[in-house]
Parts: sequence; C-alpha cells; structure tokens
Amino acid sequence: MQACILHDGGRFDVLFGVDEMLLAGVAMGARGAVGSTYNFAAPLFSGILHHALHGDRARAGQLQAKANEMIQALFAHAGRGGLKAMMEIVGVAMGGHRLPLQSAPPEAVAALRQALDAMGYFEWGRTPDAAVAANDGVRG
Repeated sequence: MQACILHDGGRFDVLFGVDEMLLAGVAMGARGAVGSTYNFAAPLFSGILHHALHGDRARAGQLQAKANEMIQALFAHAGRGGLKAMMEIVGVAMGGHRLPLQSAPPEAVAALRQALDAMGYFEWGRTPDAAVAANDGVRG
C-alpha cells in the first residue's frame, strides 16, 4: 500500500479496504476507504477517518474499537452471511446468498441482533452525520 501511495510522487489518493484496520491504513497514508461494513455503519467509519485525519488518534482508536466489536459480533454470530443479515436488520432487503455462500439462519440473526443491541449499535451505528460531527455518535 505504501508503494502505491508513494507512486508518481504521491499524486494518487489510495483507499484502504480492511474495515477492522482502517486506522492503521490512515496511519500508513490512506486518505479514504472502501468497506463492506460501511454499508450499515458509515457514520462510525466516517468518525474514524475524521478524527484520524485531524490528529485525534485517541478518539479514532476508540471508534475503531467500536467498529471492531461490531464486526466481531457479526462474524461470530452469523459468519459471512452476517453481512446481508446486517443489511436486513437495518431495513434493506438483500435476498438470499448465491451458492456456495449460505445465508445466516434465523437463530443466528436473532443472536446477532441481541449482541448489537447489547453493545449499543442501534444508538451509534447509524447516527446521522451531524450527530457524528457533534459527539461521534458513540456513547461512552
């Protein structure tokens, strides 16, 4: 990634693509990102970028920890099928997976929803951008 950032005098903006390590990507010089979990937690990742790029690495690290807690719950309860399950949880019907991937079974989605509720995801995961700018959309 660093070679890409430095290529041709650094004239390209390189996007980072590992959600669980966004803060590390910014530390290496990435100025933006693409990620699958951004679909249902964009304000959280926007907050990580904002704080990292404006010098508040401590707060960016706190937000990255929240993101990682969410991602760990997603995969622990629903595996790869959890990505579409999360979209359904936030109200976007995605339909079933194509083979060989499997959709998360209903009991896994219920356990995921319970874990998300316990961590406060429904309070901070989809906070409007204005609230993120004001208080990062994360409690605690």
